Amino acid sequence: MCAAPTYGHSLPGTNALQPRATGEIVEEPLARGSIGMSEDPDLKFLNRSECLRLLASATVGRVLFTHMSLPTAHPVTFVLDGNAVIFQTKDGSTLAEAVDNRVVSLEVDEVDIEQKRRWWINVIGNSHTVTDPAETDRLSGLPLLPWGSGEHQHFVRIKAQAIQGWRLRPAE
Repeated sequence: MCAAPTYGHSLPGTNALQPRATGEIVEEPLARGSIGMSEDPDLKFLNRSECLRLLASATVGRVLFTHMSLPTAHPVTFVLDGNAVIFQTKDGSTLAEAVDNRVVSLEVDEVDIEQKRRWWINVIGNSHTVTDPAETDRLSGLPLLPWGSGEHQHFVRIKAQAIQGWRLRPAE
């Protein structure tokens, strides 16, 4: 669905949030051709603040990463913490090891079949395990509800370096 954006500069005529050399994230449209989207009049590109608003309203997404040289998607519950996404997993899990210090993507969407509405957001960024005890304590207070049994004390932060969002308008 999405080609990885080029980091460090903006793409002309695009709609992605691209980090500058300073690490600052700026809002620019991502070219439709670069993400495989056709010229669809029902497709609306979302700005950064709308993407963040929708991300903050969601709790479930899919982390996309590479494992054993293959693309992999893993469902997670998450919270938005500033410009970062936080999720938990078990220590030593495949997910914990596969995403540490890697560029990953979090894909979040919502579909309303009856109203024929859909939005989806793609967050791309570097992920890392949170190891600072004070930060782990702070994150423990966030409203994260991990799935599955057992201890999920392994916090992962995805620092958003690009955020892309779209809304499919209902047919008239």
